[in-house]
Amino acid sequence: MTPLIRERIKLLKDAVSAADFFLVEELAPYDPAELIPQKGDAALAMKILEHAEKVLTRTDFDHDSLDQALRGAAVELD
Repeated sequence: MTPLIRERIKLLKDAVSAADFFLVEELAPYDPAELIPQKGDAALAMKILEHAEKVLTRTDFDHDSLDQALRGAAVELD
């Protein structure tokens, strides 16, 4: 986990909040509205999320497949 959270923490005690999702059986529910920025272009963010959802539903869940699919989707959306 360390390489994944290293850039997000300043002190070792910050690791708990940065990596707690690795240690739970099920993630707590979240509000999908948190994914839409409050400032800027919310319509563009929604378009990107909807496109990502379509791409991800037809993509294998492994690193290389996800990376390739999402990079391709980013190119499609310019």
